[in-house]
Amino acid sequence: MSYSDPSQGVEMKQETFISDSYIPAEDEPFMNERQVEYFRRKLLDWKNDLLSDSKETIEGLQDGTRNIPDIADRASEETDRALELRTRDRQRKLVSKIDAALRRIDEGEYGYCDVTGEPISLKRLDARPIATMSLEAKVGEMTQLTLGTILQKENKTINNSSHMAMFFMSSVFFFFKMLENLAYNYIFLLTQTSLFVRFQ
Repeated sequence: MSYSDPSQGVEMKQETFISDSYIPAEDEPFMNERQVEYFRRKLLDWKNDLLSDSKETIEGLQDGTRNIPDIADRASEETDRALELRTRDRQRKLVSKIDAALRRIDEGEYGYCDVTGEPISLKRLDARPIATMSLEAKVGEMTQLTLGTILQKENKTINNSSHMAMFFMSSVFFFFKMLENLAYNYIFLLTQTSLFVRFQ
């Protein structure tokens, strides 16, 4: 719901009030004002928690930059530091996805699948508010990726089989050429021996 501010000539958005116990229901109109406000708050709360955790992580990293004489303790601290950095990177990516979801809310596109355009189930959105695909579309995408991986492996297997077959044929050809050379050498030796015996 929105209204115009006569003093400024700007359309202002009126805040939607919902109780803390409110949970979106399937029998409501999809992405009505209460549902939109529910997910907006859920995303903002999640973002604030991540930013708070990220601040604590940064402070922990700054406190951890001290000289530790013991090698084992230093190695343990470096491992913890690497884990904290990975955690911070995941948090940064999540915050970026949350911001994208908040933009979709402002643009009126939140809750709809990017692939099919169909509504994403409320249960899926409640479990993963940053979801951009319905469960069916996500499963289809994962199936395609899995099939693609399998086909790539099969192609590699076929190529390897072709190389093995070529190697086998080359080996057989080389073997028979060796037998042929041995046969010629044997016949030559027999001929030379018979000539030698004849002239004795």
